[in-house]
Amino acid sequence: MGFSTTIAIMFGTIILVSGLATIITINLLTITTQFEAFEEEYKLNEEKSGEDIRIDNVEGNLTLGLLLLNVTNIGEQGIQIRDFPYIDVIIFYKKDGANQTAWVPYDPNGASTPYWRVYKVFFKGREGDLMNPLELTNPTHGIWDPEETIELEIVLSGSVQEFYYVVIATPRGRIAYGVPS
Repeated sequence: MGFSTTIAIMFGTIILVSGLATIITINLLTITTQFEAFEEEYKLNEEKSGEDIRIDNVEGNLTLGLLLLNVTNIGEQGIQIRDFPYIDVIIFYKKDGANQTAWVPYDPNGASTPYWRVYKVFFKGREGDLMNPLELTNPTHGIWDPEETIELEIVLSGSVQEFYYVVIATPRGRIAYGVPS
């Protein structure tokens, strides 16, 4: 009779220890997963904080449906030219008496309207790209470096009555607004 009590206590202890080990393992896995998520969020925020742009000048030609604007990389990191298709350019304008909004795709060759492309590159007020040059004729290499200004040419389909403003968003989510002068 005493022997069955000992066996029952041993089995109970084994079950209790196994349960505690399972609970501890689950808690450790949860903590590890949360730590990895926080670390990933920190890296993403760090990347995002290194990228920033500013629209300096916006000029429009209503008859041609053309906007020229200077956008300066005021962040701490460059933007690869291969990421330009992921830059969003959105224009708010008036055409045929109605307010319209258009997302304008990147087209370095300007083959079909609407499109936007890099027209010129400036560094500290002078035309030309000295570091990691953007190849405008063959846009596969180059970086839009910090402190560089690019002049964007944005062409819509036909004439417009009025340009209200333009919004540009970088691939990592930085946004700049510009109003034509």
